[in-house]
Amino acid sequence: LAAPSDGKLQPPVPGRIVKPYSREPGPNRNDGVDFAATPGEEVRAAAPGEVALVSTSLGEWGTIVLVRHEDGLMTVYGRLASSTVSKGQTVATGDVLGAVAEPTGSQTLMHFEVRRGAFSEDPEDFL
Repeated sequence: LAAPSDGKLQPPVPGRIVKPYSREPGPNRNDGVDFAATPGEEVRAAAPGEVALVSTSLGEWGTIVLVRHEDGLMTVYGRLASSTVSKGQTVATGDVLGAVAEPTGSQTLMHFEVRRGAFSEDPEDFL
């Protein structure tokens, strides 16, 4: 499991960030970023690592994939329709993790988080 070579992560989808990271309490809080995406679009690993979790959540999150990286970072991919990986699997940067789910609201979003331990960090600092 190699750490990201240049300390940077590859965006999981090509769309732009439409909801930024925010620690602000209330409805604008976002522990990650939300990318504009197309239903069915491939979601790709931001860096090499090991799949630590594949889970189906309640509500708007759909399928969630969590990848653990060597440098203590974890990346979280949410609002997936399905996953093409399983727990314990090693992935390389750009490997397909799953596909973007149908929208829960008016806009199709793909949620992405960067975590160090229990704490979220602004993904834009890594992209």
